Amino acid sequence: RAEESDCTASDCPPAQRNVAPALAAALGMQAHEQQGDENVVWANAILSRYPILRYERKALNPRTSESGEGRAALHVVAKLPGGAGEIDVFITHLTGADPKVRAAQAADFITFISATRGTGPLLVMGDFGETPGGQVAQALGATGLTDAAATFPGIVPITTCCRASIIGEQPPLAERTDYVLVSGLSVKSVGMFALVPRKRADNSLAYASDHNGIEVVFKLPVPTP
Repeated sequence: RAEESDCTASDCPPAQRNVAPALAAALGMQAHEQQGDENVVWANAILSRYPILRYERKALNPRTSESGEGRAALHVVAKLPGGAGEIDVFITHLTGADPKVRAAQAADFITFISATRGTGPLLVMGDFGETPGGQVAQALGATGLTDAAATFPGIVPITTCCRASIIGEQPPLAERTDYVLVSGLSVKSVGMFALVPRKRADNSLAYASDHNGIEVVFKLPVPTP
């Protein structure tokens, strides 16, 4: 959601405008966002430059009562260019509370991926609420997925979490709870974005998020003749 002021999940009203369609239109992309009966403030969205062929959403179990955040998984299937087939893309945001609950949600997420993915390349993204080496990352890695940031660290470590506020100058982030996992695509580069704040009309500084973003460039598969 758009946040005109600094707020948290408990005090950001869900009536604020959803920016996913506007972002997609400005970037010339298609978008699919988390939908359902939950009146959530922040939710998952996937934007694609390639045609989205189909999509689905699944509420993850066990359910939690965290204000403003619906713990769900989003899945889209997009058509790759040049006859390279289809790609399955999944995204989620697991609970940041009890690690046992988070592990159970991850197991439900993995079951959802296994039941719905196709035979082509696979991308799995999300904030898993834990640093690399935790239960969630290990469980997803056991399915054959590769953590792009871990296998291609580059010169600067990828750090994404977490700012105490999005307003005002904040110290550099020191850990990573966000992931881009891949199967069936080779990684060309990994980086970050939204590291620095922008000056607003009142001269205050505002970050795009309490997290840094991860940017991964992949090499698309060569179409089969």
